[in-house]
Amino acid sequence: MAAVVAGVVIASSVDHSTPARNVVTRVAADACSLVTRATIDTYVRGVACEAKLNSDTLKTASWYPDPGDYQHGYVSLVVSLIVLSDGVDPVASFEEEKEQVPTRPSPSPHSILRDDRPVIQLGDDAHVFYWESNDQPDGATTFGDAEIVVRVRNVMVTASHGGYVRKNDNETAPVSQQDAEAAATAAAKDAISWVR
Repeated sequence: MAAVVAGVVIASSVDHSTPARNVVTRVAADACSLVTRATIDTYVRGVACEAKLNSDTLKTASWYPDPGDYQHGYVSLVVSLIVLSDGVDPVASFEEEKEQVPTRPSPSPHSILRDDRPVIQLGDDAHVFYWESNDQPDGATTFGDAEIVVRVRNVMVTASHGGYVRKNDNETAPVSQQDAEAAATAAAKDAISWVR
């Protein structure tokens, strides 16, 4: 059996120990409703949502600034939710997804994984990552990106946030680890609040 989270195929073994009452079969939210307006306004300044996938069991939504509209910098948010099908071991799927995150393409070929750790008191399992990247000849850091993976019963959510912020007309700075993680965590909390 396989599941897909954020474009990654996850093969998992069967787990017959999960009580039926804890199995989620669908999540009612529209993909763009997974994240609250308060979170969007705080972290991506009201950028419009685009729903990539929007079924009862698989949802992906993204918030990217319009091309050329980078007066505050370039900051994005992407959230995915998947309801793992019956027979897929959610714990094994979470572990496999967690291992896949650091291997995904980053915003720049010159990226350094700065942090990689579990998050307590969020869902049943959660793990966060933070990268810094550069695409400048002098090696200056230009991007900061965080991604969090959260499992609640047989539902997995991934949320990523990052980019760069504009300090003035000629200077930018990567989204800080604190801000990127706060945004990704807030979006993940919004998404898992829909799990009933």
